[in-house]
Amino acid sequence: MRILKILIIVFFVSSCTKNKADLNQFQKSQKVIEQKSSEDFDSFFKSFSLDKNFRLMHIKFPLKGFNSDESEFDSLNKPYLWKKEDWIFYSEEDFKTGKTKDEVKTDKIKKDSLIIYRIFKENSGYDIQYTFKKIDNKWNLIYYSYKNF
Repeated sequence: MRILKILIIVFFVSSCTKNKADLNQFQKSQKVIEQKSSEDFDSFFKSFSLDKNFRLMHIKFPLKGFNSDESEFDSLNKPYLWKKEDWIFYSEEDFKTGKTKDEVKTDKIKKDSLIIYRIFKENSGYDIQYTFKKIDNKWNLIYYSYKNF
């Protein structure tokens, strides 16, 4: 009977150790996936920023969003729909001239399967947000918010 108890304890301890090792391996693989996803997005966004044709291939118009310049827009009831001819891409570089160079900030926010790339000026009311999602293993712009209050 003692041998049976010892075997059960040994089995339990080895099982816990194996589960902990599996958990550690899973956590490591998740970090690698997140790092690759982030690097993948950075590479994508560089192409998105520099190449107009590439950019347009990754946007389906009309694009949902917000436009503070639209006077008849009611953001509480429905999103603004950007048309291809009305949409203008702004990058961080567009604002790095003269005095504004230090005022413009960028931020990349990861939420679930989305990445929000933000360009803004603190305490100014100026805020652009691009929301990207991977669709069919490719990043696509799914929402664009332009605020200039």
